[in-house]
Amino acid sequence: MLVREGHRIGVLTFLMVTSAAYGISLLMDPSSPGEFKLLHGNQGPGTVAVEVTGVREGEGIFFFPAGITLAEILTRLGMKGSVDAAGREDAPLSAGAALTVATCPEGGPKVTAMPAVKRLALGFPIDLNSASEEELCWVPGIGSKTASKISGIRQERGRFQAIEDLLEVPGIGEKKLASIKKYLTLERTH
Repeated sequence: MLVREGHRIGVLTFLMVTSAAYGISLLMDPSSPGEFKLLHGNQGPGTVAVEVTGVREGEGIFFFPAGITLAEILTRLGMKGSVDAAGREDAPLSAGAALTVATCPEGGPKVTAMPAVKRLALGFPIDLNSASEEELCWVPGIGSKTASKISGIRQERGRFQAIEDLLEVPGIGEKKLASIKKYLTLERTH
């Protein structure tokens, strides 16, 4: 089949016009993040993950060095107002902490714990003493039956004092404990 010169020019013109239109649409997109600069983007040991929602520009998950306070994070994110975090604004956040900061219509930011599935996806452990059965099932190696057993023992005794206490759960031996303990932590109670 012969391609005529007119067809080649037509195809080339079509490609150029669609490429230009696509480029212009990218520049004109109002939902683009604009000039927001990532404050701390390197996830690694000793970092705190903070998810920011409800902000038109700059939503996402940011990583800060451990020991940073909630007040410092809010200042760096340009968020003002008091936080409903029960006086935790000046307490340093520990490594592996994962919070969600969302702006509220009533005023200042609201701080909540990041959902377990996001924590696990980011490589941060979840709290053995507060995770629901469903959240425990997100841990590789823990199925619904094991999660139910963990929850039952937790209800009987109150709290786990050490991750190694999971050896008391039927079906969890040394080998399974070794494979799941990196996904679990015991957070302090206030």
